[in-house]
Amino acid sequence: MIRRILAIATLLCITAMGLTTADNANAQSGFESAVAHVVNVLDADTIDVDYISGGEGLPTRLQMYAMNAPDYSPPGPFMAPFEECYGEEARDIAIGLLMGNTIWISHQSLVTEVSLVDRLNAYVYLDSDKMSLYQAIMISQGAAVRENLLPEEQFLFPRFIQLETEANANDRGLWADCDPRLYQDR
Repeated sequence: MIRRILAIATLLCITAMGLTTADNANAQSGFESAVAHVVNVLDADTIDVDYISGGEGLPTRLQMYAMNAPDYSPPGPFMAPFEECYGEEARDIAIGLLMGNTIWISHQSLVTEVSLVDRLNAYVYLDSDKMSLYQAIMISQGAAVRENLLPEEQFLFPRFIQLETEANANDRGLWADCDPRLYQDR
């Protein structure tokens, strides 16, 4: 409950500060849109969706553009648990924000294969106006770090640096308990 309140408060602050991508709509030319329902949160940067519209022929597993979160895999019948520092907490925040909700996706049809599973690289928004960027919320909470690998991510990089710097300065999330260098540039 406290995490959900914190996430909502952060979302409102980010929106008020203009740290979402509404003013970057032109920078995202070439991006396609889809709407989906989140059916599974694997970890904070990987989710499974059922498309509502715009997802014809796309993988149902999404990988978040421009961020990297600690990995977390709960124990299963054929799998030992695996967790990086702050992985379970980051996944819990992601579940609170995403699980069972409708999301709005921006993508360039870039698909990567991880462990023989195709993943669509995407920006995920929590609202139809695309004012609440999931990646910005996770970075601001210290539940993920910025990842700048692709040219199409450049327009968000200065804002993500600002969010990450503030999370670090305020010892939020993994910045309080972990070595974030473990998640950067991997």
